Amino acid sequence: MKIWKGYGSEHSMNLVMIGSFKDARSATKAKDLIDRLGELAKNEPLRSFSEDPAEARFSKEVLEFLMKENIGTIGPAEIEQFNYDVNVA
Repeated sequence: MKIWKGYGSEHSMNLVMIGSFKDARSATKAKDLIDRLGELAKNEPLRSFSEDPAEARFSKEVLEFLMKENIGTIGPAEIEQFNYDVNVA
């Protein structure tokens, strides 16, 4: 996966991620996971975003989702990254 950084006329940064998938089904699954993580992040308690790693925790709902989807590479503080407006195509 490659990541390009671009800057708009208002000088705010926009990230563009371009991924390669084996087939359309794999790409659709990735988009669905990103969408679901975004929905979960909107409802995630602020303790998940704590700057103190000892206080950061997943909510039960997020933890169950991550376990079901076999996602073990996201930490509690990283869920916040899915709480932004994104456009996945």
